[in-house]
Amino acid sequence: MHSTHGKYLSTNNWAVKLDPRLKLIAIILSIVSVFLASGLYALIGMLILFFIIMILSKIPWKIYLTIIKFAIFFFIFLTLINGFIYLPNLTVGNSVNNESLGSFIYSGGGSYGGVTWYSFNTKVVTRATFITLRIVVILTMMLWLTTTTQALKLTLAFQGILSPLKFIKFPVEKISLILSLAIQSIPLLANEFHQVIKAQSARGIDVESKNIFRKAKAHISVVIPMFVNALKRAENLSQALEAKGYDSTSPRSHYPRQKNNYYQWLGLGLYIALLVFAILAYWNLQFVRPIPAQANYLFIIENNEFFNTIWKWDVLFTT
Repeated sequence: MHSTHGKYLSTNNWAVKLDPRLKLIAIILSIVSVFLASGLYALIGMLILFFIIMILSKIPWKIYLTIIKFAIFFFIFLTLINGFIYLPNLTVGNSVNNESLGSFIYSGGGSYGGVTWYSFNTKVVTRATFITLRIVVILTMMLWLTTTTQALKLTLAFQGILSPLKFIKFPVEKISLILSLAIQSIPLLANEFHQVIKAQSARGIDVESKNIFRKAKAHISVVIPMFVNALKRAENLSQALEAKGYDSTSPRSHYPRQKNNYYQWLGLGLYIALLVFAILAYWNLQFVRPIPAQANYLFIIENNEFFNTIWKWDVLFTT
């Protein structure tokens, strides 16, 4: 069975009918906001928002399973790696280490016992969770964009957004052509990948082995033919463009032209305003101590135990 991840899904829903330029701008701004507003509850809120959008867009449930599997694997990997980074400072007291790293589950050296080169503490878990959430949010956004937008429309949207750069002699058409060819090559390479796997399995190579070392060795016999076929496909494509007399510098027109839907652009403006408010509110909480009136306005009550707990966890994530 061929994978549908990253492919356009021809479903009759509201997300497909949206202006591709609007969707591309919204995704770019959302990705920027993921890196700016780095709070725990902000990331969870954005993840829930995009999962709701994907559900309303009728995205197949198998894609959700892929995201969940990737998140679990990525979290475990980061947790193991961070254990080598966030080590206790053996020259200071336990209280200082507990304040910076949180509670210790396993750690080494000094009064902690065990090995000195690895530590498993609250800081390790929270940082791994934080980075995993950030990557999963971005992955969810990109999957929603690629499954609800045709490759050609996405390329035209990218070209339309970059069109003002023509005044400074930026090669917008060439960049758009490269992007279009790259996007349209993804499903072709995916189908070819499955064909190579079937061919190698027919030759007796155990590609589906549960042994990770055997599986890695078997995939070498898949990667090499894929690399050779990709080079051949690129060469054939360049020869076809040359034979048809394609000239990237000649003026071009588009049919049909994209029409502006002002209600959709108004919705984008409201979404941008919401992102700006969320980022400014978070930065205000991080770098400016709010007065009580501002605290009530930002939904943070200083004397409330629940919000103080969230605040401590959020500071632990971002330090």
